[in-house]
Amino acid sequence: MKATLALALVGVILVGTVAGFYFYEFPKSASQKVTTVPMHPTTTNVACTPQTMLIGQATTCTATVTDSSSFAIPTAPTGTVTFNLGGICTLSLSGASASCSTSLTQAAPGSLFVSARYLGDIAHEPSTGGVSVTVNDVVPECSDPASISSHVYNPSRLQIVKDCITASGTVDRVIEENDGDVHLRLMLDPAYSNLTNSANDLYQYGDLVVEIICVGQITQADAVSACQNYSNNIPVPNVGQRITVSGPYVLDTDHYNWAEIHPVYSLTVSGASVGATVNVEENLFISYPGGVTSGWLGLSPRSLVTGATVDSGNQFSETLSLYSTSAYPEQITSITVSNPGFSLASVSPSPPISFNAGETVSITLVIQSPDVYYHGPLDIEIATA
Repeated sequence: MKATLALALVGVILVGTVAGFYFYEFPKSASQKVTTVPMHPTTTNVACTPQTMLIGQATTCTATVTDSSSFAIPTAPTGTVTFNLGGICTLSLSGASASCSTSLTQAAPGSLFVSARYLGDIAHEPSTGGVSVTVNDVVPECSDPASISSHVYNPSRLQIVKDCITASGTVDRVIEENDGDVHLRLMLDPAYSNLTNSANDLYQYGDLVVEIICVGQITQADAVSACQNYSNNIPVPNVGQRITVSGPYVLDTDHYNWAEIHPVYSLTVSGASVGATVNVEENLFISYPGGVTSGWLGLSPRSLVTGATVDSGNQFSETLSLYSTSAYPEQITSITVSNPGFSLASVSPSPPISFNAGETVSITLVIQSPDVYYHGPLDIEIATA
């Protein structure tokens, strides 16, 4: 009797997918068996050095991704890590862990949460971790070595609350005064929001007043003597810049007791504000022949009910509905905006714009906003024939 030996070929194919590894076995029978090997879980830890830094100082943040599998031999994760505050790095292997680093620099003070997300690979699941870091202002020396305070115009009006403080924020507006001072409106960083009061809210758009003294031409006669023998060396910032200032914290008793830093002892610029907006409340100035303040389009100046908030550098539209009280035909010869950085992209209908007796005309302005932070009035000027 002859014996027949039958050999069966068993094939095994390993296929990797995002859901796991699959082993396909092909035995001599027609049936097929499928075994799934699950993905390895991971943990991501983040450490930043230093964890407390100053504005403009870099910190190095390292993400360490570890295979935390309990059902299989851990292996080193591969791939990339993305940080929420910017930066992508590629993992370097080390046993069952892998790590990579990125450098971060912040322009504003406060507490920040730095998170890192590992995106996973063919064998490892994604994971996320993070750590909190603290960014502090660069604090200048709060003193008056140049005796600046001795050159303040009419110092008796200033009620001193603290001899010297330091604060930071974004410059909202820069105004040149008749006494030679430059009046800044400063939108404070959250850490200093307690420095303003209700008078600041009512008369300074919620901003802190910051006064740099003896900067420009003095046209107010009784203020000339205060600036004699003093030359200002404090820089004047631009609207939209972030600054840190120090000086006496006072209440201006001549102006509703609003709060000020007056005078400025030191000022540093730490960059431009991020995500700036333009917020305007619109005023209408109508120029009538002979310089009168009331005419066929009503009183001048006057505030408009409307306003606008847009991202800086963008355009926005405003429609003016103007009614002629005149019994005769009238005409607008020009329309302009007078604030620095703003311009009119278009006016429809374009000037000259004619009005019949008693007619209402709607005029649409497309206004280009500046590419900086701004919060304040927008002056629309209309000239009439």
